[in-house]
Amino acid sequence: MIAAIPPQSFQVFRLLPGTTNHVDPETASWIARRQPVRGIVHCDPRRIDLNETIAATNAISSSFLVGAASSARQTPWQIANTAVEGGLSGVLLTSDVPTTVGITQGCSSIGPARQITRADGNVVLEIDGRPALDVFVSDIGELQSRDLHRAARQMFVGFPLDGKDENDYIVRYIFDIDLDRKSFAISQSVAQNSTILFCRRDAQSATADLKRMLKTMKLKLGQKPKGGLYFNCIARGPNMFGPDFEELELIHDVLGEFPLVGFCGNGEVSHNRLYYYTGVLMVFT
Repeated sequence: MIAAIPPQSFQVFRLLPGTTNHVDPETASWIARRQPVRGIVHCDPRRIDLNETIAATNAISSSFLVGAASSARQTPWQIANTAVEGGLSGVLLTSDVPTTVGITQGCSSIGPARQITRADGNVVLEIDGRPALDVFVSDIGELQSRDLHRAARQMFVGFPLDGKDENDYIVRYIFDIDLDRKSFAISQSVAQNSTILFCRRDAQSATADLKRMLKTMKLKLGQKPKGGLYFNCIARGPNMFGPDFEELELIHDVLGEFPLVGFCGNGEVSHNRLYYYTGVLMVFT
């Protein structure tokens, strides 16, 4: 997709190698002068401090970020005026380039939101004062809990975001369970007293949430978009919506026909966070 954007309204950038919060002097000067409002970013999923890097980029640019972590069979290259790897890069846009953003979930919650009452690093030990694995079993049901190791591969945990609506939560993997300690480990460190819920991939609820997001965007827009970018989890797409890309058809059914490009990523970026199993849609208005 090719767009006509005034040269002074965008800045291609990359974080300097080996840093989480430094850009080159030219980009830093442009940010100070032009005050961007939106950032479109690609990032390397191999970076262990990826969440911190995304948050730092949001802070130094003062921009609402959208994008995704690259997904590739080999080196996950990025393009930022030249080929780069290992960090985060993208383009910053000023308010002269109006956009609207929506995010849709690919998982549905199971059971109520609860509180982590004891944790150690990325290991959840107690929830609501009970052994974490006991609560997991209670919420997922007797049938699923007959094989806990299999259930752990199919279920996820969600962390609702403070001050957000019930549809906004970040999903993380359960990658190990300890039957003796009645605990489980997830793919990020957790803090005591955090809110947690269990969830699973669900095509029916994902479709319903996509429709909800699109209807909300349509009300905000009031007109057909000029173009759009869609950053979609690699576990969604044909794996969840069928081989004929019904997901993209839904977007056009609700918002109208407009140029739309994007890619399936290994984690999606919205605002200052890395999500999983979501779709992030940004349209130009």
